[in-house]
Amino acid sequence: MNRWNVHSLIFYSKHGKRRIIEFNLNDTTIITGASNTGKSAIIDSIDYCLGSSGCNIASFVIERTTHIATKWTNGQKTFLLAREVEGSKASNNMFIEYGKNVIIPDYATELKGKGKKDKVRSIIEMLLGFQEVNDPDLKLNSNRITIRQAVPFMYLDKSVIDSNRILFHGLDDNRKAQLFIDAIPYFLGAINPDEMAALRKLFRLNKGIDNEIRKKKGFENHEKNLYKKAKILFNEAVQYGIIVDDNPQADNENILDTLKSLLNWKPEKFILENKDQQIKLETVRSKLISEINNIKRRRNAVLHEKSKRSSFNQALKGQKAKLDIQKYFLLEENTCPICSSTLNNSHEISKHINNSFREISKETDVIDNQEPSIKKYLEELETLLDSKNQNLNEISNEIENLLVRSEEARKLKDMNILANRVIGRISYFIENSKDIEKFDESVLIRYQEEVEEINEKFGKEIRKEKIEIAERIISTYSTKNFKKLPRGLPFKKASINFFSNPPKVVLVDNEFNKEYQFTNVGSDENYLSIHLAIAFAMQKYFSKNSSPVPGVLLLDQVSRPYYSNDIPSDEIEVKGSDDEKALYKHFEFIFNQVEKITGLQVIILEHAYLSNSQKFKSSTKYRWPKSSTDRLIPNDWPTNINSSR
Repeated sequence: MNRWNVHSLIFYSKHGKRRIIEFNLNDTTIITGASNTGKSAIIDSIDYCLGSSGCNIASFVIERTTHIATKWTNGQKTFLLAREVEGSKASNNMFIEYGKNVIIPDYATELKGKGKKDKVRSIIEMLLGFQEVNDPDLKLNSNRITIRQAVPFMYLDKSVIDSNRILFHGLDDNRKAQLFIDAIPYFLGAINPDEMAALRKLFRLNKGIDNEIRKKKGFENHEKNLYKKAKILFNEAVQYGIIVDDNPQADNENILDTLKSLLNWKPEKFILENKDQQIKLETVRSKLISEINNIKRRRNAVLHEKSKRSSFNQALKGQKAKLDIQKYFLLEENTCPICSSTLNNSHEISKHINNSFREISKETDVIDNQEPSIKKYLEELETLLDSKNQNLNEISNEIENLLVRSEEARKLKDMNILANRVIGRISYFIENSKDIEKFDESVLIRYQEEVEEINEKFGKEIRKEKIEIAERIISTYSTKNFKKLPRGLPFKKASINFFSNPPKVVLVDNEFNKEYQFTNVGSDENYLSIHLAIAFAMQKYFSKNSSPVPGVLLLDQVSRPYYSNDIPSDEIEVKGSDDEKALYKHFEFIFNQVEKITGLQVIILEHAYLSNSQKFKSSTKYRWPKSSTDRLIPNDWPTNINSSR
């Protein structure tokens, strides 16, 4: 025995107990019993210990356990693999202990080798022989080969064993299915250790080629942009007379060197004619502008004051008009001039009105007297302003005339300003142009030659040929198996053709040269026989090719096409009908396959009991009828006590 088998499955309770289910090594183990005794939870529990992403174990089990463990052996080594139970959530806490003979601890607290799931899984894969392909730098189809991609070959659970859609466990999950399909070439031996070493090198070479191509493109883009900008600046320097383009065919390097030589360029000096006179005129002009602004401010102030006085004068005249009623009151009369009624104290009232009228009359007279002076002052300011503006125009004209006479100097000045700007941009360009490593074409050529050499020896076509050879061998094994199993028309003489990408089978009626797709086969019995034929063919192939897939097949109710698991009865005893004879034939096939395939272990979870088969009875390790208290997890295990010794 050199393939890995499951030695035992262990459950640790919340009250310090353990339950050990042992399996026959390199042989068949059958567990029979009624429904709801925990048989199907065995596959989910083993899968959970192998690092499944979810926890699909029945609630009756996970509510009563703290840890689940499996012990594995290949005859020379053993390892104990355990995982913490956290309800329906998959725990990330696992344990692994390995050696020549690992002892199952009495209590969960004694489990050794605690680690996170990914770390523990990598140790499992190392023990099973996956280390050849798990170089951290290597990715096959972007996926790492793991134990999770091997388990579809190990389980024929209730969703697969007689399915008309799914050939292998997990193919109904698109994400998991793709990971499995990507790994099949490795499990089929189409990628051997020598090729894996070559693929590692190929992976690194391709990374190196990608890096060199990026460097080449970077260098080319850098040069392209560098010389494009340099050419633009060179043309500007020519345009503004900084340099003379006496070599229109100059290459990029010469253009760049020319620009570097311009960093010390100085503009041509110029002399503006009548400079002193211009300075004097500019000084006079500035003084005139200041005086004009001062006159305008004074004028605005006077206008503002005049406006205020005018408003005040209008208000006084209004008051004066209101008080001009004193002429109707005679000081010696005591009667109202309007209604002739008698007035008391009329003399005093008339006197006061008369006094007020005289005061307002004086004030209006003052304002009226000042009006001519203000008007005259404004006229003087306007005259002065006109004179100053005229002087300013004369000075401005003189300055303009000076500039006209110095047109050549002005043009030179403007050209120097523009040229200085160009020199500034050239200086900024030179200073900020980063040096980039010159691309070495020879490195890329060497990498490409090595890749071509590897592809010639281990190319896709060669790998494809290896896969096709493996598919033909598995098809041959499957066809031989299928002929030994119960099957209905029109498949009495049909052969099975297996294809790995995507995994599928096509049945061929050789007598009539007719093909049947898997989904069109019909009959649960036919589907059961096809699944068993393929599953044992794969295990035979793995055994002969030293594959790291464990030598384990777990079958959940081979009798499913003949006896529904929903029958509300105790364990079904099978004796002698036609269906029962077919079921016996399935089990005879299984027993024979286990004897012939080296290192193969088959664990069968069954509702039926074949009392007329001595091999069936001797292989039955556990019987859990409904009338018995014996089952996977004892009924008396509590759900609410923490794990303790």
